[in-house]
Amino acid sequence: MAFGIDLVLTTLSKTSKQVGILVLSIVLTRYLTQTDYGTYLHVQLIANVAIWTFMLGIPHSVYYFLPKVRQQRTMMLTTVALMMTIAGLVGISVIAFGDQLSNLLNNPSLKNLIYITAGIAFFQIPLAIYEPALIASNKVRTFIMTDSVFNIGFFLVILIPTLMTGDIKTILISLCAFHGIQLLVYLFVLVRTALQFNNSNDGDDYRVREQLEYSLPIGLSQGIFELSRYGDKVIVSHFFDPATLAIYTRGAMDIPLLNIINNTIDNLMMPKLIEAYKDKCAQSLLKLWHDTIALTASFMYPSFFFLIFTAPYLIPGLYGDDYKEAVPIFQIYSCGIIFRVSTYNVIVRVIGKTGMMAWVAAFSETANILGTIILVKNFGLWGAPFATILSYMIIVFGYLLGISRRLEVSLAAIFPWRILFGVGAIAGIATIPLIPIHYLIELGHLSLGYWPALGIMAVVYSLVYWALMRFLPVLQENHREMLRSMLPSRLRILI
Repeated sequence: MAFGIDLVLTTLSKTSKQVGILVLSIVLTRYLTQTDYGTYLHVQLIANVAIWTFMLGIPHSVYYFLPKVRQQRTMMLTTVALMMTIAGLVGISVIAFGDQLSNLLNNPSLKNLIYITAGIAFFQIPLAIYEPALIASNKVRTFIMTDSVFNIGFFLVILIPTLMTGDIKTILISLCAFHGIQLLVYLFVLVRTALQFNNSNDGDDYRVREQLEYSLPIGLSQGIFELSRYGDKVIVSHFFDPATLAIYTRGAMDIPLLNIINNTIDNLMMPKLIEAYKDKCAQSLLKLWHDTIALTASFMYPSFFFLIFTAPYLIPGLYGDDYKEAVPIFQIYSCGIIFRVSTYNVIVRVIGKTGMMAWVAAFSETANILGTIILVKNFGLWGAPFATILSYMIIVFGYLLGISRRLEVSLAAIFPWRILFGVGAIAGIATIPLIPIHYLIELGHLSLGYWPALGIMAVVYSLVYWALMRFLPVLQENHREMLRSMLPSRLRILI
């Protein structure tokens, strides 16, 4: 029971930060000019790439080594020292290459903010070991408490100066000071936790070299992943001004709930998938995976069609009319939802071929960077989201091709194409009743704001989609059973 409570509390803490970031993006777009907001995004871009690219996978090594080594105190203090050293080197590098970064991102204002940017990166890098160190030390509640407090603090130190001054430099100084205080508190907790170990537990001898040999491959794959997250934004920054980046970033927006659904379903099904493959039976594994994909698609595909259709209301509703140019970018970017019916690497992990993940990530990121450069040069800003969708397609095809070869199954049999087509068709048909509502609003016969229009469309779309899925034989009975199992008993009759 304690594990379940800790899991729920940790998830809530992380979710609260994501919600806070979304709310802050709404506030910042409304109180800052697009140029200032673009500059804020540039500072965060530099800091995030620096933080996650150069940590060398060390935080992941804490989970693995701390419970098993004899010199736990030495390991924790050494790891803290390693992270502080990396933070110092990264901070110095950001300052040393400030002019180059400013030119790369096409933003002269960054030259005056480079010391603040370096400070933000420096203070945040050591924070990355806080969660793994406390969890591996069985101090989950301490992590949850401090993390929750600082999540609230993060929200307030950006919100308050934004509302009071609207000055980008004041906002960033406030953020830098906040992370400095956060680092001091976290270091105090980490050192205090380390001193509680006595370096005489049963276990293996701790060696820094062994820790780094374990962490570096993880750090490399993590670096590739982070480049895939930020590569398009770096390229857009280089070819356009900060105001255009602000518009692009609000269009190239992920919906956090969809990622949570995708990852949660795959993570929950992981033990069952492993059980299905225990006798190396590909058919048993694929059947369960297909059922999982059908379940995920029943959420993802209606989300895709609804977001595409209502984007002209959603984006200005969130960020204001100045960001209407982000609507087509959001619509193109949202096409990636089509491919998110699985994380795909869940099967790779089940069959024990994790090396495939690095190859697929490296190839897709190369295609993403080259594709973004080529398409942006030829088609302007819209080329960037198209390149992102292209990289999604490469990832999916790469995984499907690799999985089909490992399981010795044809590409036609590796995926539940017919079910996906059926669910997609139903989700698309359900948008038809939204068309007259849209035209009544456009013609002025319905005087509705963005949010009332979204609310009406959401209710209509949900009812039509539910009715079609409920009474048409798109899903098999076992798929419906899986959906029912996720609902309270009183609502299961709806499926």
